[in-house]
Amino acid sequence: MAFVFETKDGSLTEGGQSVLDSLAAAMSDPNSTDHVLIHLHGGLVDGDDGQTIADRLIKEKFYGSSDRHLVFPLWTTGGVETLSSQLRKMALHKALSRALRTIFKIVQKKGRVKDTRSGGAGNYSTAELDALFERLEDIARNPEQSDDVDLKLEALEFGDDADDLYLEDEISSSLADDDDFTDAIKAIEAQAASDVGKRTIARTQPMDDFLEDIPQSFRNEIEDACNTPQTRGIGGVIFTLFSKRAWRAARGAIGRLLSGRGHGVWPTVVEEAARAFLDGDPGTFIWEGIKADSAAHFNGNGAGDALLKALVSGLAQQTEPGRTQHITLVAHSAGAIWLADMLNAWRNSNAAVPSKLDVIFLAPAIDYKLLAAAAHSMRELGVRFHMITMTDEAEAADRMVPILYPRSLLYAVSGLFERREPDDPIVGMARFLDDQVQSDLKSEERGWISSVGDFLGPQQLILGPTQPGAPEGRQSNAKKHGDFDRDEKTIASVLALSEA
Repeated sequence: MAFVFETKDGSLTEGGQSVLDSLAAAMSDPNSTDHVLIHLHGGLVDGDDGQTIADRLIKEKFYGSSDRHLVFPLWTTGGVETLSSQLRKMALHKALSRALRTIFKIVQKKGRVKDTRSGGAGNYSTAELDALFERLEDIARNPEQSDDVDLKLEALEFGDDADDLYLEDEISSSLADDDDFTDAIKAIEAQAASDVGKRTIARTQPMDDFLEDIPQSFRNEIEDACNTPQTRGIGGVIFTLFSKRAWRAARGAIGRLLSGRGHGVWPTVVEEAARAFLDGDPGTFIWEGIKADSAAHFNGNGAGDALLKALVSGLAQQTEPGRTQHITLVAHSAGAIWLADMLNAWRNSNAAVPSKLDVIFLAPAIDYKLLAAAAHSMRELGVRFHMITMTDEAEAADRMVPILYPRSLLYAVSGLFERREPDDPIVGMARFLDDQVQSDLKSEERGWISSVGDFLGPQQLILGPTQPGAPEGRQSNAKKHGDFDRDEKTIASVLALSEA
């Protein structure tokens, strides 16, 4: 039997309490199954997508083949398309795009080619850069096109001399020499007020067009600067603001690539450019909203609290001898955040727990700090933990936005979404299971990973796509972040792990 309920802002929507009452009643039925399976979808979907996921998983080739009570909380957050849209707008805005090109040109020339390819420092000539950004703009306008660009940058290594004292001057000079960039600035200056000391922005069409797709915080900075008495013209003011942010992005990218905290040359440049020009928005805003929404479900009167109450009520009435009392909690992507909050709330409530409690993460988009905080609850509740995720090779090949961001959603969470420094350790990224990568982390970050080591042993992990001949119940064909609740092998492994 399936129990599906929706939430909004952490509370049950109409009919939700009735669904949970029915769940508690079904659990107490002596002729019913003892096993409850709760599946939490990822946080970057809307309600309709959550319902689609539930409808698919109820089918026989997925969870429907098992004798379990199936529970699907549908929590509405949305957002991944907002980030994709903002990145595409950055690629289409003349000044932002040329700034991105300049950052990339400077950073990649700071690297040295490690293999035998000719070309010395860097990988791209001016002509190749022009071709790349023409293709980037084309795909930004038509995102349904195939991603057919080989970025050819993984063979670069960076020495300590890459971050030099002249980087800011290089950025400024390169922007000044970029005719397309300076033309975009001149088009505004020609239409704006020109009296020094009475600097105001004339609301002309060129200025409106220029500011339209500039993120709000950067737009405010431009408008404030241009409305403040200056000794320079408006074009010079805007040029300086762009140059400083471009330098910040280039320095951030080089610093990360030097310290082993990069995600590949191009993805790291895009992440740092987005942080510099988009101020982490919309990624950080979206992600913090997801965390807040998850926490609201367990504020003492939220939808998550109501679910816990129904489960505890059902367990209390399973008094017949021989009943197993088995609950399996499955969480995909940001659903792991919701599940961590649920486990903490369960422990804090001191309520009864089932004799068998399984937790299975599917490509979890939760950082190690949050998991470390939940680990105490998992131990006290007697959780059996497993995780199915992708190898780092597969993760890096999963392109969230063609060309513009050729890494997976989890890479974006790590590099763009979290408020802490980029390359935030995310549990679902196999990258952070690597000893060399861990050696480049801060001691605090290594401590978070170490504190949950008892949950991340070889028998608790399945890294996919698995090789042919992998044992039944330990298989996954997921090659993209969105595959985990679509892949029959992955769901079959979930069921097998919960029955082991």
